Amino acid sequence: MNRFEVADDGTIFSIKDDGTIRRIGKINSNGNIEKIDSENSNGLLWFFLIVGVITVIILGILLSNANSELSNNNSIQNNLKYEIVELKNQNNNIKSEYASKIKDLEANFFSISSTFPFKIDRIEIGNEGTAMIDDFGSTLYSYRMRYLKPKIFYTGFVNGKPVTINYKIINPDGTLNYNSSYSTTFSGDGTSMTIFSGNNSTILKGWGNLTSSVYSSGTYRIEIWYNGICFASKYFTMY
Repeated sequence: MNRFEVADDGTIFSIKDDGTIRRIGKINSNGNIEKIDSENSNGLLWFFLIVGVITVIILGILLSNANSELSNNNSIQNNLKYEIVELKNQNNNIKSEYASKIKDLEANFFSISSTFPFKIDRIEIGNEGTAMIDDFGSTLYSYRMRYLKPKIFYTGFVNGKPVTINYKIINPDGTLNYNSSYSTTFSGDGTSMTIFSGNNSTILKGWGNLTSSVYSSGTYRIEIWYNGICFASKYFTMY
């Protein structure tokens, strides 16, 4: 069984025994009862409810996407930080490795330069008596040879190092041109000199005779020796 109540604003409510309340009309200012379209009211209620639910869902999706994007950005930032740290570590390792290699190269250089303080780039042969007869690189004639004078052009790797240079003159028949009064290993005495860094040249002591030639025509070979090592050799011809 239903009972009815009127609110202060004139709205008429129907109250069922189960407690269900429904608006059924409203008393207007003229005292007449106006029927309320409950279907339209219910439709509007469902419309706003659906809109609200959709809005909540959309906001939830947007919030989820925002959280996911923020998480991705944080992940990217962390990866970048990690890569930067790794690059710094690699750079430090490379610096350390190259520093070690440079030290090794320096040690090897000093070790090598003690054995090879210079390299010979070129050898030229001249003929000298009381004065220069045939300049270095000129054509040589056996009949007028006096002292065979080697001139070496070298590149020095050290500066101010004293050395003694020897040479061997190999005759056309392959024998060593020497004098046992001086040496049986080299031709004549060694030349004491000082090595300077960079491009330089020096003239070694001559080998021969001031009054007459000790050479015959043919192809000779000269070898330049230092510290038990042959640094360079050259073939030359006397006519």
